[in-house]
Amino acid sequence: MRHYYRISTTLAITALTILLASCARGVAVQSEPGPAFALQVNNPMPHPMIVWYDDGTGSHLLGTVSAGSEGRFVITRPANQEITITAVDENRTHTVTRVVTLQTGVTAEVTLST
Repeated sequence: MRHYYRISTTLAITALTILLASCARGVAVQSEPGPAFALQVNNPMPHPMIVWYDDGTGSHLLGTVSAGSEGRFVITRPANQEITITAVDENRTHTVTRVVTLQTGVTAEVTLST
């Protein structure tokens, strides 16, 4: 009976741990804070655009900017301050690529017109 009690307790603790982990919000914890850069993406196109950047280490998704609107993003700890912004529509019929230099305290702006 004691063996059954230990297994039940272990299973209950494991289930509780998984439940708490699934309810927790994702929080990035870094031991050394790095620079953060602001980016504004203007989308005058008549369709939403999916936007990502490449800082030399690969593509990093920023999000979607709705048609005729703007999106604001924060890029933290990029490998390089000169990054390539790429945006594409859902059907992949329109692609826009821009090179941007990020600067501390300055919001870099990109317009997605062709």
